[in-house]
Amino acid sequence: MKTSVPEFLTKRIQLIALAMLVFMSGFTQTYTTKANGAWSSASTWVGGLIPPINGNITAGMTINIKHVVTYSGSNISNSGTINLSNPGGVSPRLIIANGVNFTNKSGAVLNLSGGEFRQYRFVGGGETGTLQTGKFTNGGTIAAINSFIEYPQSWTENAGANTVLNNCSVELGEGFNISGSSIDSLLYTSFSVGMHNSGNGDFAITNGTVYFKVLRVEVANSNGQFTLSNGDFNGSIDFVTLKNHVNGTYSSGKINVASSVNTTGIYLNSYCLDNPSHYTISAGKVTGPQTQTCSSTYFPAYLMNGTGASRLNFSTDPVLISGTDRTVGAVYKYEGAAPGIDVILTLDSIVHGAKVDVVDDNTGANGGFIEAFQPIISSGPVPGTSYAVFRFTYKISGTSTDIKLDTASITALDIDGTSGVHEFDQISLGTNSVPSFMASNPLITINNLGIGTFLGIDVSGITYNGVDTNSKKNMFTITNQKVSTFTATLGMVTTSIGSTQRLFSLYGKSFNYPKPVTLPVKLLDFTANYLKPNAALNWSTSQEHNFNYFMLERSVDGKNFSQIALVFGAGESDIKLNYSYNDKDLKGRGGVIYYRLKQVDVDGSFTYSSVRLIRLGDEKTSINLTTFPNPVASDLRITLPSSWQNQHLQIDLYNVSGQLVKGMDVANSSQTESISVASLQKGIYFVEVKNGAETAKQQIVKN
Repeated sequence: MKTSVPEFLTKRIQLIALAMLVFMSGFTQTYTTKANGAWSSASTWVGGLIPPINGNITAGMTINIKHVVTYSGSNISNSGTINLSNPGGVSPRLIIANGVNFTNKSGAVLNLSGGEFRQYRFVGGGETGTLQTGKFTNGGTIAAINSFIEYPQSWTENAGANTVLNNCSVELGEGFNISGSSIDSLLYTSFSVGMHNSGNGDFAITNGTVYFKVLRVEVANSNGQFTLSNGDFNGSIDFVTLKNHVNGTYSSGKINVASSVNTTGIYLNSYCLDNPSHYTISAGKVTGPQTQTCSSTYFPAYLMNGTGASRLNFSTDPVLISGTDRTVGAVYKYEGAAPGIDVILTLDSIVHGAKVDVVDDNTGANGGFIEAFQPIISSGPVPGTSYAVFRFTYKISGTSTDIKLDTASITALDIDGTSGVHEFDQISLGTNSVPSFMASNPLITINNLGIGTFLGIDVSGITYNGVDTNSKKNMFTITNQKVSTFTATLGMVTTSIGSTQRLFSLYGKSFNYPKPVTLPVKLLDFTANYLKPNAALNWSTSQEHNFNYFMLERSVDGKNFSQIALVFGAGESDIKLNYSYNDKDLKGRGGVIYYRLKQVDVDGSFTYSSVRLIRLGDEKTSINLTTFPNPVASDLRITLPSSWQNQHLQIDLYNVSGQLVKGMDVANSSQTESISVASLQKGIYFVEVKNGAETAKQQIVKN
């Protein structure tokens, strides 16, 4: 199935974008932030006075948030436009106080781009603690890209709502509920719902039109569930888990796609739950491998598919979370240094009498570059080298979990000095780090002090006032990949007695979010059929990205596999592609032959398909079934007659009372299909296979 945006949704998204442009231009009541600060502070805003402190944003009002803004007024009722966006600038944030409900009313627009929109689920942030309250209701338009969203209770979509989330991470204390006739697109987005373990902790869409692409959902509530019903759904879901990633407990709820769902097929890659019987998917509603696995570590979630480079924002003062301020061992936190990313700063050491006077100067009084990390350090009182060592660690927002940035660059700004003082910045960004000057005629030198460690030191003896970001002769940049931590040693070499104070500046010039960890290929189906004298192997994909090749493997015992063929993939594709291979090397073999696909990405990573098997010997020419093993303990194999292979079949298991105990819809049958009976009680059962008007039955014994 091609997982592209349906035409009606494409038009809807275009209309949303047009509506946003109309709202963003043509009204005079516009308020734009000019600095970090409180919503109620006049110094925070330009182009108007102060947006309504009571949160009543009327139609015609446009509020542009380009910095870090805190709101602690009454409930927010938005009938206008709120833009949380700052292209080319620092990452903006809107932080809402405990107890505030937010309603995006009909006709209103909430636009998020590269920012954070959050009201903490727990006091002080994080994933556990004292609960906070506040609900989010959308009846208007939301367009969010590359953004982090957090709310302490539920997110509800009313009739007429339109929501597009593209590369977002959404954390909700309670549930995500769409019950009205809304139209939504959830693209490369992760939801974690129900961490409060109170109220409605479901991810439930009971009405609406929704398109998915690489969606991931965690239901953390102990009785929460994932439910799709009474709506129009299409696209791809990468992973659904009913396991709480913090405490490891499973929900008692279900993953349920109802028969009333209208769809041409929702692709589901994998899911996790404790009780297999709680996976209740109506026939024909879901395609894909639907693999049951709880080994994936997608949560806590990060932004999955960032487009272009982002940069770190150190314009807010770091919060001391342990130790004594400005002494060795002090640990600080920069919350929301980038959307979905916190930075932990540790003062590792202070050497040869140096002194940290200010951890990060964000006043602007010293002419600094506010967005950078800017400590003020005094040298030791005696001539020589003195410095402070700072360690930076990237964390997924609100968690203690490290995040590895796909690429990261750190730039040392304004390394200057005098005839008796020479500043230096030493950066350790890990193995394979690459340094570069910012100008062809630098006033600094760069020395490689070890693996991934480079020191840039002033050689000109010339001071530039403040931090001159245009003086590229005094800068250098270090770049590396897969970065979760780095160390910066900042100090100076002095030649005279007495301390001197200098302002340093490190700029998180650019980084790329981690690439989504998904299968290199979206496998729609894989079948194996015995067509004397060969085995016909057929498979198809609906999506291939950064994909290299398929390795076909064969086994005679289902455990030890060997390579039999290599088939190259398209590499990049979003359309259905079909592949086939005939295994002619079956002469002299007997019994059961097992096959699987090894799917190999361009970087060498790989995954395996489900195992398919054929049974050699005479083909079945009637509609009698062959089941084995019988008696069976876990997996029952059903060999089909040749005329039923590559057909749409329904396989059902009945107990001796005639009650249906298990069913499986097979879109494109192999010669031998497998169905798990491990969860059934011991006893006699009947297997019934339907191929249109034809039906075949076989009795089995479950041990």
